[in-house]
Amino acid sequence: MDHDEVLALFDRQSRREARPDGPGARVERDGDVVRQVGPPHAWNGVLWSGLDEESADAAVARQVRFFGDLGLGFEWKLYAHDRPADLADRLLAAGFAAEPAETVMVARIADLDTTVEPPDGVRLVPVTDAAGVESLAEVHELAFGTDSGRLRDHLLARLSDDTVVPVLAVADGRPVSADASDQSRPILLGLGFVPLTTTTPYVRP
Repeated sequence: MDHDEVLALFDRQSRREARPDGPGARVERDGDVVRQVGPPHAWNGVLWSGLDEESADAAVARQVRFFGDLGLGFEWKLYAHDRPADLADRLLAAGFAAEPAETVMVARIADLDTTVEPPDGVRLVPVTDAAGVESLAEVHELAFGTDSGRLRDHLLARLSDDTVVPVLAVADGRPVSADASDQSRPILLGLGFVPLTTTTPYVRP
């Protein structure tokens, strides 16, 4: 796998040419920034930017004004390879707060063993209805100790979208897992995934 080639493909498909991730959301370009805009329960934020030292501050200020005029908090997804190199500092200076970094991991499907079955007594259930969304939200609340109201609303709005289907692990009739965190990394590495890049959510209320 050519790392630079896959990273360029990821940037193009998932960021510059991203599709809206739910009903009522739209993806639009504002100069060298690609953003998603939707209702309050949707994910609102910047997906991609092609900035330099001269254009960065003005672009950040423009997005702050745009989402502020709509009364929306938003997230700037900053990837490790994004430019300028000090964009993180510029976002902090503009009132954003950094959340924990996340790792993007990828694998070539042809290289994976897709015949692996879950442990005895565990079923993998696609989340396709409101009851499934409720179970998934409860798992997140138990795992992370945070309110999942926004996640719940977001998933309910996306039930008709078949491009991404959450999966819930159920054991003895109880939902036990739906989340991937940093602890998942060794498991994914063992299955053949490799780190592609990291991303840090910068959030502005």
